[in-house]
Amino acid sequence: MTLLTPKKRIPSRFAHLLAITDPSFRIGMIGRRSSPTGAWSNGHVTFFLTLVMVLATAWLALRLTSVDESHTLSSFDGASETSANVALIETGGSHEEVTAALFYAIASVPGVYTSMYLALPRFGIENVYAWIRRRYKLSPYSVSPLFLFQSKEIAPPDLIVLTTCEHDIFAADTALDHQFVAGSERQSLVCVLHHVDRFEAIEPRLRRWARANRLRFVTLSSHTAQALRQEATRVAHDIYDPVHIDEFPPVFPAPLDPNPPPTDRLSIAIQGNFEDSRRDYLKTLLQFERMMEELPEPIVSRMQFILAGHGKEVGVPGKIMPYVSVNFSLDFIPYYNLLHESFALIPAFADEGYYKTKASSSVAASFIANTPILGSDRLIESYGYLSRDSMWHEEDVAESEMTAVYELLRRHFDDQGMEKSSWKVAVTEKKQALRTRALELMERNARLMRQIILREGS
Repeated sequence: MTLLTPKKRIPSRFAHLLAITDPSFRIGMIGRRSSPTGAWSNGHVTFFLTLVMVLATAWLALRLTSVDESHTLSSFDGASETSANVALIETGGSHEEVTAALFYAIASVPGVYTSMYLALPRFGIENVYAWIRRRYKLSPYSVSPLFLFQSKEIAPPDLIVLTTCEHDIFAADTALDHQFVAGSERQSLVCVLHHVDRFEAIEPRLRRWARANRLRFVTLSSHTAQALRQEATRVAHDIYDPVHIDEFPPVFPAPLDPNPPPTDRLSIAIQGNFEDSRRDYLKTLLQFERMMEELPEPIVSRMQFILAGHGKEVGVPGKIMPYVSVNFSLDFIPYYNLLHESFALIPAFADEGYYKTKASSSVAASFIANTPILGSDRLIESYGYLSRDSMWHEEDVAESEMTAVYELLRRHFDDQGMEKSSWKVAVTEKKQALRTRALELMERNARLMRQIILREGS
């Protein structure tokens, strides 16, 4: 088994595409001197080439920025504009994607100003914020160091959102104490809880917010929402039963290449921290090795297993090294475009807690990267925002995820490993269904944030 040392793979697709729209390139194509004998003919050629390049450039620019227009601020057309200041806090430096999903939903509400106080923005997440705001014409925002939220000089925000509540409630304790006293009775605290089993440890610091009717819980999946309700009732039902608990799938639009280069690769992927306590890399890679031994050679030659994340080194069995691509600490834009190349995302959960008390980033990542996740009914039961149409639903997952991948491939390839016409149709349909579902979830998230900001139904 070989240990792969960290490296970065930066796809150059966007750089290549944007390069051909550079003015100097167009001048090079159409600015050469004509010979006297062919001036008339060359003039027509020059005009034709100019027209083609202008049209191609306009088309390319449109394609690179085009996203389904149904998912823009037009969903709030006709809604009255509010005036609210929201403080979005992240003190752990580890949940940028949840922060991005919250930012998108909050800034979709007209008239809201979002002040993000972030401990450690990583992997170019600021570029994602800027792209989202520009592409969807969202309400304005700012990104500031965390210590500025601790200052008593800032005006009390109307809403405080703790992105990682179980961490932020301690790290921002002094500032939250000041805000509770200085803020108005309509100021609210949103506690986004990732690990329900940590609720009892943070509950004493939330109690006064709950008693003042200024607290709201948000979880990242349906199973964690249910588990939190049970835990809050057990700890202090008289205090927490009236407190809302909302499900918020952490999905946001990412700048994916709308026209990726053609490839015959058959890629699957695992994303997230390279920690064995989160995902069972060794077991999954060994299963992948056995699957490759069973597949026909034409399929084997096209297979690629993408591992994308950050953390420690990953052990890869030597026999499958040529088929495994390990990508450490990519910036978010190339990271999601890399995942987008895959036809399936593999959860590879190493912890039963991902079905019971905490939410996995892999499920939301499938929507962000537009790559269907592989799973069974158990995954749908825990992550209620999933549907069979928007994932690869395989009951064989319970036995082995690679067995499920094997069965999926064999349905769409013949015994000699030749691709059937059904394969591209199946992948296209899954990705289209996934995109449609992602738009629905983001719309729902935006409406939830509008309701919370305006304190509707509280």
